[in-house]
Amino acid sequence: MNIYSAVEQNAMRWFQCKKDALLSPVVQGLLSLGVTANMVSALSAMAAVGGLFATLATAQPWFIIVGLWAHILLDGLDGSLARAGTPSGDAGVAADLWADSIGVLCLGLYLTISDLATTAMGALFTVAYLGLNAISFALARRGAQFRFVLRPRILILGGITVDMTFSSAVTPLIVPFANAALGAFVGLGLYTLTRRQ
Repeated sequence: MNIYSAVEQNAMRWFQCKKDALLSPVVQGLLSLGVTANMVSALSAMAAVGGLFATLATAQPWFIIVGLWAHILLDGLDGSLARAGTPSGDAGVAADLWADSIGVLCLGLYLTISDLATTAMGALFTVAYLGLNAISFALARRGAQFRFVLRPRILILGGITVDMTFSSAVTPLIVPFANAALGAFVGLGLYTLTRRQ
């Protein structure tokens, strides 16, 4: 099952070839240790949650930033591991989607508790992104997909990183754009789902 749009798939194939070649020694080492893609997916979710809890406990935003970047890097590693080892099929897609959703939830929660976005904007981002993931999964189960979709979590995390590094205010400008794009894709996905019943 594939939850990504056709445009995303083309870009991902190119990127996956490059990434798989770069990560090959790491992947082979993990495979020899018996590490599975689902284990890496679980670790990526734990990195995001750990970063959020450490930030909440210490009021140091770098923990969530490091945790979320680790989550994204591990999220990239789990696919390479699945392609090189024994793929886990729909269960692996679901595990990856759950790990992604946990990372998005941590990012959205951080947006709502920080001064980087209003509570409403952070909550809207979280709900819309998780809704987009759920709709992408539902479409894939029906053999359909978006032709193109924007998944702005890296854009927002990049904005947060820039804001923390340079004391700038990029993220408050990015979040409304991301929410509008996510809302449009959620609406399109819901329309597509209702038309395919």
